[in-house]
Amino acid sequence: MQRAAQLEPDHLSCYALTIEPQTPFANWIEQGRMPDVDDDTATMMMDEAAGFLQSCGFTRYEVSNWTKPGFECRHNLAIWRGGNYLAAGCGAHGHSNGLRWWNERNTPKYVTMMEQQNSAKAGEEELTALQRARELVLLGLRLKEGFRWENLDRFGLSESDVFNNSLNHLISEKLLLSNEIALQVHPKHINVTDAIARKILC
Repeated sequence: MQRAAQLEPDHLSCYALTIEPQTPFANWIEQGRMPDVDDDTATMMMDEAAGFLQSCGFTRYEVSNWTKPGFECRHNLAIWRGGNYLAAGCGAHGHSNGLRWWNERNTPKYVTMMEQQNSAKAGEEELTALQRARELVLLGLRLKEGFRWENLDRFGLSESDVFNNSLNHLISEKLLLSNEIALQVHPKHINVTDAIARKILC
């Protein structure tokens, strides 16, 4: 992290790696060649990274992303805010007003499809209003700005359509902060944002 900061970037992403089954890392852990990192250790490491990056002038605008003023990733913000974006490249995903599609992941197949039909679309799905709202909760809570309540009106939904009874409990416990504009995860609990989001959704 210190080495990365010495390069003076304007933006840094810092993710906790998820070890997927049947990957070299998973095999190395099973063989004892690499230590497994438990949740407490991962949280401690992320907290240390956050403190260090803040001391270097970075702002944490998303759970895993830090930026200098004005250098937020516009592409990622479009995704997190439910905007539209194109799919370019193998396995890429695109979205347009509730229609989501994805490209072929196999490189030779991708190239052949592009050469023969100028498209490598492998599949698509039409999202319902409820699906889009739920995704915006999951993604919006990862942002410092939070989930904007206006998204409920945007999709013609009520609070009870999207959230369960845990919402008010977590607000009262100060895990979530709520005002007339947005619902946000308390900064102290940002490392468990995904778990909080899943807990409050219907």
